[in-house]
Amino acid sequence: MSLQNSHVQKISNKNEKDAQFLMPEDYVKEVFYKIINVKPDSVIEKHVIKMNNFFKVSYKAMLKRLVQLNLCQLSNYERKEKVYRTR
Repeated sequence: MSLQNSHVQKISNKNEKDAQFLMPEDYVKEVFYKIINVKPDSVIEKHVIKMNNFFKVSYKAMLKRLVQLNLCQLSNYERKEKVYRTR
């Protein structure tokens, strides 16, 4: 593993730990099912916005966490990420 790849991996691991701290799996799922409650293929941008406002994290961080927890389909990720880029 190159030095650069090692550094990128450390940053990725830190970001993952940050996400788990700010958005614990059980709590994200609880909130998701209480205020959103749709199937992963039905998540739309306003759902991600409600969740990121609730958890006070960025849109992109919330979207990634929803995908990690299988609450949002990965196939929808790129389309929804465009909303983040245009903000």
